Amino acid sequence: MFGIGGTELLIILVFVFIVVGPEKLPEVATMIGKAIRKFQDAQSEVNKVIKTETADIKAAINESDGSAKPKPAAKKAASAKKPRPAAAEKPEAAAQAVDAGPEEAEASEVPEEQLSFSQRKARYQRQRQEQQEAEKQAAAQRGASTGKGE
Repeated sequence: MFGIGGTELLIILVFVFIVVGPEKLPEVATMIGKAIRKFQDAQSEVNKVIKTETADIKAAINESDGSAKPKPAAKKAASAKKPRPAAAEKPEAAAQAVDAGPEEAEASEVPEEQLSFSQRKARYQRQRQEQQEAEKQAAAQRGASTGKGE
């Protein structure tokens, strides 16, 4: 522990006992214990965030490189369950659509895993806006139908 031997630790404890006094020593010990616990909790939280962020970054790098390779068993199961998308059969068209802007990528119906983050975000925002407009129209129709009945 920090390269401190038994005798050095004993000298430090005696010094703390003399400075703090026997009355406040339990309070100081609990404060130090709480501080160490908070430090360990913060350190574990930071480690957790770093692990998730590095995993996300690695996944993004693998997606951009195209080097993400599925496991052999998962690859067999995926190929047996669903046919290949049309964009995967034409790699030039898929590459052009991925390099294109969000609107052009949406029009060509490129699979989700081939889209960049900005293209997926634009697709999501467009879908959300369409959903909100549909909800507004439905609310207006309900309001018009309830207003006619009264």
